[in-house]
Amino acid sequence: MARKPAYVKFGLLVLILPALYATLTALIEWRPKTRRWTGIDFITQFERRLRPLKTALRGEEAVGYLGDHSDPSNGELQKNFQLTQYVLAPAIVTDRRPTRYVVSVLPWTPLLEQEMRRQGLVLLKDFGEEVRLFEKEAP
Repeated sequence: MARKPAYVKFGLLVLILPALYATLTALIEWRPKTRRWTGIDFITQFERRLRPLKTALRGEEAVGYLGDHSDPSNGELQKNFQLTQYVLAPAIVTDRRPTRYVVSVLPWTPLLEQEMRRQGLVLLKDFGEEVRLFEKEAP
């Protein structure tokens, strides 16, 4: 096999280097512009808030949930309910069956207090940061 002349090598270099430069420039510009990760995301913060509640409920198979999460247009209530289910697993968080304990991860409002009374709940412990544990009153 014969060696290629120097002008052929130079010609190939002239063609390859600009193409490589253009490709790298395009990749750098098209890369996703992501936020810098601070190390503490929303889910981690939520888990930290509910850690004392999870410890208090250790051994419970199911707990109730106080709050209206049935309205799909209210994303914040839906998110609170689903994250509560995630954090308290393996305990089942439900509002469909009677349970001894009921949790709430919502700001205290007159509607929440009214719902608490309607269901016959007694505040067992307020963990702070809008996290509360209720117990059903004995009949």
